[in-house]
Amino acid sequence: QVLAGQVYSGCRNPCNPAYRASIMEAGLKVGKFLAAHGVRGHFSVDFLACKKPKSGSWDVYAVEVNLRQGGTTHPQATMALLCNGSICSDGLFRTNEGEFRCYVATDCSCHENLKSCTEKSLINALECSSSNPAACKIRWNKVDRIGVVFHLFKFISSGRIGFTAIGRSIEEAKTLFNDTVRFLDGFHGC
Repeated sequence: QVLAGQVYSGCRNPCNPAYRASIMEAGLKVGKFLAAHGVRGHFSVDFLACKKPKSGSWDVYAVEVNLRQGGTTHPQATMALLCNGSICSDGLFRTNEGEFRCYVATDCSCHENLKSCTEKSLINALECSSSNPAACKIRWNKVDRIGVVFHLFKFISSGRIGFTAIGRSIEEAKTLFNDTVRFLDGFHGC
C-alpha cells in the first residue's frame, strides 16, 4: 500500500524487493494462524516497513489484520483477470506465458475538473485517435496487456476516480500512472 501521511492513497505490485520476502513470510504466518483458528475467505494484512538508519536493513511490522478484502484486492484481481496470470512464489506477477506485469493503482485520484463530467464523457475521451494522443498512451491494450483500467466511476461527480496502471515493469506502470494523472488534470471534455 502507498500512504499519503497516514491515509491510504493507493498500492503497487510488486512491493520493494528489499522487504518483499519478509512481508510474504509474515503474511503466510498470519494466514496459517487464521486458518488454524477456523477463519476462511479473504483477509488482508497492513504492514509497515521501516528502514534501520545504521544498517540499512528493514524491519516489517503487521499493524492491522482485516478479515475482508483489502485495498489491494481490486487492483490485484484486475491484473490477474486482464493479464491471465498470478503472483508467483517470488512475489512477482507473471502471465501464463511467463511475462512480468506490475501495477500502480489508486482509488482516490481527485480532479476538480471531473466534477462536471459524466462517466460517459470520460469513457468517450479515452477513445484513441491521432487527435487524442494522450488517450492512446494510457488506453488499455488487450493484445499487449498493458495500460490503464478505470474504476469507481460512480464518484466522478465528486471529482474522484480510481484506476489501475499495468505495465511490464514497475517503471512502466508508474509512467502510465503519471500519464493518467496528467490526462485527468487536462481533461475538459464534459
